[in-house]
Amino acid sequence: MASLLLHLPSRPRRRVLRQCRASPDSDGPAAAKAFDLKINGRNPTDAVAWAHIVKTLKAADVAMLPPQQLAVMRDENGMTILDVRPCADYEKGFISGAVNVPLYQPIRGWDPYSTVRRVGFALFGITKATEPNPRFLEGVTGWLT
Repeated sequence: MASLLLHLPSRPRRRVLRQCRASPDSDGPAAAKAFDLKINGRNPTDAVAWAHIVKTLKAADVAMLPPQQLAVMRDENGMTILDVRPCADYEKGFISGAVNVPLYQPIRGWDPYSTVRRVGFALFGITKATEPNPRFLEGVTGWLT
């Protein structure tokens, strides 16, 4: 499994607010539109968009590294690891000292829009349906400041 290295300036350790908890204003289509990330007009999970992301990262000399190497680099260079996986994946295992700010979150709410999205994912065999985390940028910038 490859990991993405993102170099962030080292900071004194402090308690990081968890992005995992639900909030009343993060339900439904408004939340999904609040974080409308597009890569060349496509969803970032689209195969064509992902190929573009990988190409761009490689052109910028961003390395794909295994977790063990990230831990060594963190220790040797004082780097901070930003883990953008969903909270459930992060809680199953993470590199010590990594900061978790999920890029995607489980679909929240049971309004008609959210229910139809869940059904659509289920039709493709995807049981853990996700949507963009509308607080991702807020979480990253809050952590950096």
